[in-house]
Amino acid sequence: MLNQAYNFLDNKNYEKAIEIFSEIIIQNPDDHEPYLGLARTYFRLGQYKKTKEFCEKAILLSPSDPMTHVVLAYSSYQLGASPEKCFLIAKTASELSPNSPEVVACLGWANMLMKKYKDAIVLLGKSSEFLPNNFEVRKNLLVSYSNLGIYKNAFVEAKNILKISPSIKTIFVILFLFLSTKYIFAFLFFFLGILVASSIILRISYFLILPIVFILLLFISTLYLSLRDSYKYLLGTVFFGFILFLMFILLDWIKL
Repeated sequence: MLNQAYNFLDNKNYEKAIEIFSEIIIQNPDDHEPYLGLARTYFRLGQYKKTKEFCEKAILLSPSDPMTHVVLAYSSYQLGASPEKCFLIAKTASELSPNSPEVVACLGWANMLMKKYKDAIVLLGKSSEFLPNNFEVRKNLLVSYSNLGIYKNAFVEAKNILKISPSIKTIFVILFLFLSTKYIFAFLFFFLGILVASSIILRISYFLILPIVFILLLFISTLYLSLRDSYKYLLGTVFFGFILFLMFILLDWIKL
């Protein structure tokens, strides 16, 4: 039954996977595997609180299973845990199974969060030998290389990502990964300056350029969402858009 549940999970039939994992728990409540299966399923669904809940139940039954700690590390990060806490969870998984490709990838990701990019590259490179088509591993390698300024290798990883998932969305994600936050805001203010200057020269109301700026902000937030699955960036965009709106009112008032 466990294999059947994982087959449904792999085929993205999450409802059926949850149903079978739950049946296994009823039949054998002391087995940690179905709890881990439910944790994986809820993680795919983006329900990170439930993921963490089932990970903790699985750990109580079998604290030596490294994959439970891996899933717990990823879900904890999505719930706002600090990089330090995620690193400690990933390190626990590594101590339990130092040679597992998934565990090595998780520890590499945790090192990346800690901004230990050189260590991250070593670990992620090792895991990529066994997981060559893993999107997340390649993405984390790209980020690590970019932060170290090793753009030649970063471009190689960008090509690998496109081979794994050839789509327009992937291209936008890659472009975004090459930009740090400071460059994004520099671009935003540069773009805003051009719009304001244009409105003064052409004598167009600031209110006409507000929707353009707001759409640009929403576009950047959408890229953030695709990478982090966190709505705090969207809320931040709405707040920033409101601040811009107040700025435009002030500018229009001064102009008058």
